[in-house]
Amino acid sequence: MKKKVIIGLFTLFSTVCSATETYDDKTMQFTEYATLNGNVHDMACEGNINDAAVYLYGTETPEYGDLGSDYSPYTFTAIDVDTSINEGTFEVNYLPLGTYDLVLVCNAHEDDFTRGGDILMIDENVIKTVLLTPTCRTISF
Repeated sequence: MKKKVIIGLFTLFSTVCSATETYDDKTMQFTEYATLNGNVHDMACEGNINDAAVYLYGTETPEYGDLGSDYSPYTFTAIDVDTSINEGTFEVNYLPLGTYDLVLVCNAHEDDFTRGGDILMIDENVIKTVLLTPTCRTISF
């Protein structure tokens, strides 16, 4: 069962833009995409974000499953940790527009994509729902 809790351990920035390409002096839109990036603060994952990753799920998924499961994330990204301050950053590029649940998985290094059933340690304090729309803008959470 999904649970959504939002507190200040996660900072998100999202830039959504329409890409264009020119053919025979005509500019045509060929895709709309989003880049989502943010910071993970040192209090997340009980102070240990070294093995964590951000998983993105569609909001319609009934549960947050591991990589090999029936409810695997749409995509995921590792966290780049600055060990001097124990805070991290992440970025996901070329996301289709839509609504996603962002989940911080504290033991992502143990998640084997070749099989389902891995037990995820999810930081329940770091779950956010974000809507990516087709306007060029930056969203801060």
